[in-house]
Amino acid sequence: MAETVNGFTNLEDLSLPSTITAKGVGKLVGLKKLRSFYLGGGSPGDEAVKAIAANMPELEQLELGTFGSGGNGVTDASVTHLAKLKKLKSAGLAGSKLTDAGLRELRAALPDCTVTTK
Repeated sequence: MAETVNGFTNLEDLSLPSTITAKGVGKLVGLKKLRSFYLGGGSPGDEAVKAIAANMPELEQLELGTFGSGGNGVTDASVTHLAKLKKLKSAGLAGSKLTDAGLRELRAALPDCTVTTK
């Protein structure tokens, strides 16, 4: 699926199901114009966040929701990567394992971004 989507280089909004893995997110390298990315459910984790930050510089809205009790696998290790997304206005990180310190660091790095964890 990632290889197919990757060909749409002018894509600005993308919503993917929970079946895509962190490895699949890492293959979305051609989506440099993406402004909104929603990954529903699943457990993308820190590796997916690293790939998102490296490959989606125009991102304004990121939603890494989770529907399971295991969370989305995002930890404080993602803060440095998320902080690179300087245009980010909204980050939905429900189910993350961010600590209070990590959340404060993220909010300090992206003061114009609304970060939600619930």
